Amino acid sequence: MDNLFTNQVKINEFKQIQYNLLDLSQNPGDDEINKVINEIPQNIINDKDDLMMVCQLFANYARTCHRSKRRNAIKLFEKIMI
Repeated sequence: MDNLFTNQVKINEFKQIQYNLLDLSQNPGDDEINKVINEIPQNIINDKDDLMMVCQLFANYARTCHRSKRRNAIKLFEKIMI
């Protein structure tokens, strides 16, 4: 894995993923979940270490968001596993 802290492109991509997670509504439909997944660049999904980082972002989102939004993380994990 490239040193994440020196790779500004990856930092910006992960930052955008976090913003997309925060923009999710309380009970999103499949279209909204798919939009978040589809906005993740394919090179991140194909790289094991970067995919682990995305999963950590999803897990942190589940831990820190309001209780009513926690099921969003489960939906995100289901979609990204495919």
